[in-house]
Amino acid sequence: MSLIEGSGAVLRDDTGRDLIDTTAVLCQCAVGYGRAELAEAAAAQMRQLASFPLMAAMVNEPARLLADRLAALAPARLSRVLFTSGGSEGVDSAIKLARLAWHRTGAPAVRSSWPGTPFTMA
Repeated sequence: MSLIEGSGAVLRDDTGRDLIDTTAVLCQCAVGYGRAELAEAAAAQMRQLASFPLMAAMVNEPARLLADRLAALAPARLSRVLFTSGGSEGVDSAIKLARLAWHRTGAPAVRSSWPGTPFTMA
């Protein structure tokens, strides 16, 4: 199968068949296909600063604005934001923070689950 285009949650293959995208995979942000406003925002950001590692103890303006917005939406005790590159790193960070907050050394586990790559690989 060869995919040629997408709009919203629908993908079209090279035979003209429409498929609903129900995937959730590594490095994917399911916001829909063909979103002109997202393409324009990405292009504007790439013209200014295409890429920057947020793990380098520095920040860029869009990341700071998003962090401020997320912190404003969170309960009062949650005032900091940690950006990760995907679900595995997010789960890994959540496990580490929970261990720190509860002074525990173990990690929660469910048989046959996929809690994330970094912590479980260590």
